[in-house]
Amino acid sequence: MGQHQTKEITPRPTPSRSSSSLKSSLKPIELRSLRQTFDDLKTLHNGGLECIETKAFLARLELPEIAEPGGILLFKAFSYLGAYPNLGPVPLTLDAFTTAFVVLSGKRNADEYDPTANEDIFFDSLAIPNSSKPAALQDTSSSNDDQDNRPKTAPPSAIKPTSSPSGDMSLASLGFTFDELDLNSVTKAAEDTSPRVLCRDLRDLFILFLWIVKEEMKEGLIKDAHLEEPDPEALLTTADHLVQSLATVGEDSVSRDAFKVWRDRNAPALFRAVQSFVYSKFDLPSTLVLEKDVVAVPAQTDILHILHCAMLSWCLPPPAVQQWERLYSAQEHGFSMNRFESHVFRYPGPTLLIIQGDTGDPDDLILGAYLTEKWKHSRHFWGTSDCFIFELSPTLEAFRTLPETKKKNDQYVYYHEGFGLGFGGTTHKQHPTTSRDVLLWLSDTLQEGTFIQELYPASPTFAHAQQRPSFEKSFETINVEVFGLGDAKARQQQERAWEFEKREALRRSGLQLRHGDQEMDRELLRMAGIINDENRQER
Repeated sequence: MGQHQTKEITPRPTPSRSSSSLKSSLKPIELRSLRQTFDDLKTLHNGGLECIETKAFLARLELPEIAEPGGILLFKAFSYLGAYPNLGPVPLTLDAFTTAFVVLSGKRNADEYDPTANEDIFFDSLAIPNSSKPAALQDTSSSNDDQDNRPKTAPPSAIKPTSSPSGDMSLASLGFTFDELDLNSVTKAAEDTSPRVLCRDLRDLFILFLWIVKEEMKEGLIKDAHLEEPDPEALLTTADHLVQSLATVGEDSVSRDAFKVWRDRNAPALFRAVQSFVYSKFDLPSTLVLEKDVVAVPAQTDILHILHCAMLSWCLPPPAVQQWERLYSAQEHGFSMNRFESHVFRYPGPTLLIIQGDTGDPDDLILGAYLTEKWKHSRHFWGTSDCFIFELSPTLEAFRTLPETKKKNDQYVYYHEGFGLGFGGTTHKQHPTTSRDVLLWLSDTLQEGTFIQELYPASPTFAHAQQRPSFEKSFETINVEVFGLGDAKARQQQERAWEFEKREALRRSGLQLRHGDQEMDRELLRMAGIINDENRQER
């Protein structure tokens, strides 16, 4: 594209030792495919320099207008990471393009213990220039002349190529500038010296991440999903809420240290989709993202939309299946603990509880809990440290086990007919007595609840919200859904467990169950006292 021949050829720079090492992370077929992509996109400049320019890069991504600023940030990341282990900017020559691709696609150090190293470097590549020296690069001494050409102003929402003079290999000399924002307008916390990224750039990245998931559904990669496609305004609003959840009020940039705390707690899998997107767009392209990275969604839901599923994919561990089965819906099956139990109990895999509540605010409150243990009725707390509570609307916030309480605090889940459902005990009690003893409470009718975070609870199970030291929300329940995240065998095991229980009840009673109305038969057995769940009655 845009190639022309010249007589004067400037020799290409010799690949660095680090560049050769990064290439070893790719298979030969991946290297050949990446070279073909480069040849398809490159422009030949005066002096013989072959590199990829912004226009060709963005054309390859095929982004709509709303997501294009995020694509431009990807180009900036490529241009900065092309100089790895130094930090550019440099022209996207073949070596620079390959180097940046390995980092941004998550291929670098894929087998090492810390899987977030590539994500930290990605963040550093988008940082405000000279905000600080990235920690990941402090051990390297830069002899790259391109460092002297680093722009002195913050990156804009667009990168503008101008002319292409001959002879000079720097990105600046090729006309790629990052000069639309005055650094004097950027506020910075004095106590935090880690690299900082502008809030508006994080917003553009979140829009890109959310758009990728939306496109997965649109292109049919998410199979049989009966989910509403979000409009552009929903993308913008969700991205704004995400930035607000991690940015300190009054600051227009976020430090890498603050971002890491937010990411590790709320969205540990945040970059998985964009890494897959980069790989699919530039190497062995076939679909929008790799099949293994397609977002999991519920087969049926009345609460969640695709943006909720995107955020869940960031905070949940990888599911056993790409489509969750809905085990229970309060609107469909009834608002009662007995109905809840008859659909959710005995399920052997992880489950996801979703609560939609009305607080009187314009946006519904959407909360949830992730559980790895089977649901059970108990007079004391149960669960594991893998359990956590989360908020999806109006923003994303996960409440995970505190490291210091992992071994001594087991106040994860409480389920009892005299109390309802409780998550995240805040006292030393073995069982809660009021709704204020837990972070999240749902009444025994499942029709009301509270979401409370005290500033200094006696014995907190989960870490408090990062930007909200205390809050109290009461809500009326609109709907409750539970999804099974296990494989097909998990559902079969649950059904076999119910059948076994019915056969045992029949054996003890001599009654004959009717076929086709199992829930009614179960209620009759309870009323007759044949199935004894601590003498609970339908509410």
